[in-house]
Amino acid sequence: MEELVTSFVTPTTRKRCSIALAVYNGERFLAQMLESLFRQTVLPDEVVICDDASSDATFEIVSRFCTLYAHCIRYERNPERLGVAKNFEKAISLTTGDIIFLADQDDVWLPDKIEKLRDLIAVQRHPCGVFCNSLLTNEKLQPLSCTHWQLRRFDPGMPFRGMEQFRRCCTIAPMAGHNIAFDASFKKILLPFPNLVACHDNWIGIILAAQEAWRVLPEILTLYRQHDRNFSGMLKWRRQYQLAIRSLRHNNDEWNYRLYQAFLDRMKDFAPPCSDEKIDFAIGRRNYSLNRKNLSRTFLKRVMPVAKLILNGSYRRYGRGWKNAVQDLFLRSFFFPEATHNA
Repeated sequence: MEELVTSFVTPTTRKRCSIALAVYNGERFLAQMLESLFRQTVLPDEVVICDDASSDATFEIVSRFCTLYAHCIRYERNPERLGVAKNFEKAISLTTGDIIFLADQDDVWLPDKIEKLRDLIAVQRHPCGVFCNSLLTNEKLQPLSCTHWQLRRFDPGMPFRGMEQFRRCCTIAPMAGHNIAFDASFKKILLPFPNLVACHDNWIGIILAAQEAWRVLPEILTLYRQHDRNFSGMLKWRRQYQLAIRSLRHNNDEWNYRLYQAFLDRMKDFAPPCSDEKIDFAIGRRNYSLNRKNLSRTFLKRVMPVAKLILNGSYRRYGRGWKNAVQDLFLRSFFFPEATHNA
């Protein structure tokens, strides 16, 4: 595959690397995260830290690092909470580097992450984004039973270019904020983010995929810390059941409908323009979410709409196949959206 690169060359023009780090009440793990950033084989040129009105010791932790690395840390504290996505939007907007890395406050980066992602972007002929794999760990950074790609059912050996890249980014979202970097030129079409909770990684994923801009680095370069005690069973049926309930309670169908409507609205700014095939898929993905959002809570009233989605292939084409069908048919009678939802 052209997207799988395992060797690197030194770029003729050095690319400046900026890290956009969104934090909120991060006192438990933030110091470990920042230490890993400054133990990189290639140090960041700039670390923009946007603090979303933390009420714990986050400021004191950042202050210690500012004393040591005052030349590259920019700290901004929001007077009121913006939420995860808008806080990342602000951090990204303040970066000045050529390559932007996103960072979460509770993960740990392996020492060569910046170097490898930077070099892969630097040798491409056109602006691009790149994502790597990550290892799921518990709170003590002890490895769990899977990687992020296993969790997302992403096989880098399968085709990942053109329309297939867009389709897979829309349905399984193999990239996430903790494992991506992208050329800063994409800021003009990425920002502002939609007004949706925690949409930043999905939004970046589909926007760059629409430009066929993703490249894949098949290495684990991040320790992806989990806070759920039961996460070690993520790939088992019980965890899948928990995720299905969470999706219903958080009203993810409404969230996805609004995400893809925002994408369709943003396409007019694309250069080069998005292909008709991708537009059609985005419309289908939006309508699929709308149909699921509007399903009745009454079992008998759901049977025919669910059967229609099965017969026309929507579950297979736009979702997670039979898992979504089972979720819609049997679980929607018992688990309803909360007053406000999170992505």
